[in-house]
Amino acid sequence: MSVSHKQRFFIISDPQIGNTAQEVSMKKKMEKILKVSQGNETLIIPGDLTDHGVANVKNPLINFLCMCTPFRKSKGEDITQYKNELKILNNEYIRPLEIACKNTLMCVGNHDSQTQWWIGHNPVFSYVRKKHGDLVYVKKIDGIMVYCLSEYPTIKNVEWMEKHLRKHSMPFIVFFHYNLEGPFSDWWSDKEKLYLVSVIQKNKKRFAFIANGHWHVSQARFERDILCVNGAGSSPVQVDVELDKNGNLINVIYQVI
Repeated sequence: MSVSHKQRFFIISDPQIGNTAQEVSMKKKMEKILKVSQGNETLIIPGDLTDHGVANVKNPLINFLCMCTPFRKSKGEDITQYKNELKILNNEYIRPLEIACKNTLMCVGNHDSQTQWWIGHNPVFSYVRKKHGDLVYVKKIDGIMVYCLSEYPTIKNVEWMEKHLRKHSMPFIVFFHYNLEGPFSDWWSDKEKLYLVSVIQKNKKRFAFIANGHWHVSQARFERDILCVNGAGSSPVQVDVELDKNGNLINVIYQVI
């Protein structure tokens, strides 16, 4: 079957601005993408955009709110010691990448969740909502549906995706922060994982891949018979999704670049 259309995706994750090692990795990944991008690719960044979820540290009210979490209070942590991670992320990384790529999609990760979420204050959450409308969302990109399930696929998030999948027959991609298997993968329950896997398996013929982060590696491997692409190491992962003339998925080609 001949290829009628190919859509290229770059996967990078865990910029984790505020963490020196991850900032070095992010800079390397950005430079590689800027070098090879032809302007029609889609960039996916699955979470941990910042290391501490910090934005405007000069605002006394925000400082107070961020210090009120039990986590910070118990540690006696002073948020004013951190730089404006969100501003650095946006100005030094996201803006150049948005110019280089046709689409840039992102979600939050556990590090972004450290500031005050339970009273409605979280600068990184607000940033993602402003970019994409919500923390859980779907985007149609050249005949491919891309589902963002936020930090991890809760039962509620996967139920929403499953209902949406019934409304169309297009190929689809799923992305979120936590990894499905491997180190640090026990942050979400096996019940949640099994439900996600079951929904993907039901739609296997049109499923392309999962993009995730959390585990600081760059790789593409099969987990529970599902292609999982992680771009949280020092290299981006490039994924080409090939469709036939009818818009059906026929091939997925991936490589660490």
